[in-house]
Amino acid sequence: GSDPDVGDTLMLSSNAPSFCLLADANNGTGSLDCSPTVGDAGEYPITITLTDDGDPVLSASQSFTLTVLPEGVGLVTQCNSPIAIIPDNTGVSLINSINFSDTRQIVDMDVRIIISHTFVGDVTTSIARVNSGTSAVLVDRAGIPASANGCSGNDIDATFDDEGTDGAAEDTCNVSPPAIGGSVTPADSLSSFDAEPIDGEWQLTTTDSASGDTGVLFQWCIDATVIVAPEVDTDADGVFDSTDNCTLVANSSQIDTNGDGIGNACDADYNNDCIVNFADISAFVPTFNSATGDPNYNPDFDSDSSGSIGFVDFITLTNSFLMEPGPSANMCIPAVD
Repeated sequence: GSDPDVGDTLMLSSNAPSFCLLADANNGTGSLDCSPTVGDAGEYPITITLTDDGDPVLSASQSFTLTVLPEGVGLVTQCNSPIAIIPDNTGVSLINSINFSDTRQIVDMDVRIIISHTFVGDVTTSIARVNSGTSAVLVDRAGIPASANGCSGNDIDATFDDEGTDGAAEDTCNVSPPAIGGSVTPADSLSSFDAEPIDGEWQLTTTDSASGDTGVLFQWCIDATVIVAPEVDTDADGVFDSTDNCTLVANSSQIDTNGDGIGNACDADYNNDCIVNFADISAFVPTFNSATGDPNYNPDFDSDSSGSIGFVDFITLTNSFLMEPGPSANMCIPAVD
């Protein structure tokens, strides 16, 4: 900010929450640094005020809303600006792609589109996530069947949002461009993408189904709210599957005496060749009925870590016969001689 009165001291103030720190340079500039914690999720209306010490005192303010998302939630946006001609009633669609590498799950998603077209009732556009095959139509020849040819207005410059506040895209036809504008609800709900990961290729398919009027896709964007997928503990042993060395057998101790990344509780692959077979049976037999201190006792064969090798350990062997050890969060890697 600035002050018409030369020589006045300028002071910044704000009503920012306690986790924000306003640093005032006393010259009309400053910074607001916010470090929210887990319990601070919510929306905070903030006003920054600049005041001088003149006579009379002058002041000016600017306001905005700070949104603190819950832990694990984030906003991701990708845009593409192909400036590509939409084929005019040729039976061929314009397909354009956006790629995400973020693997978090979708909680909510909006699609923004800017299309220049002289008769938007010709246009159908849809979005699909290639990895899963899930798709949704955003608008399908707006104005049909209310009118035979659809909306005759020009241009689309809109955000397709399931919570859109400017009506349904299918029923929107503004007199002045854009014919479809603002925040509109799509033909198909975008909630069909909820709980899918955002990663992979996304395709926008745009089709012109009537001759004469033409158009160009200038830009489209995906705005997604994403969240880290909740951790799973299939065997309820207090260790999440993402790190559990036996995901289907409860083994909170995670004992792995041979250090191959697969816990004793689900590892009857004693020679580490990544298959439980007759070689493992042959190795197991001499250890049967042995206990700690016996020459034949080997903790690798003690699946329940009881200090003795018996029928429980034999069952572990037979249940995985001719199978890989595990399953485990860690890949089985054959030992190298």
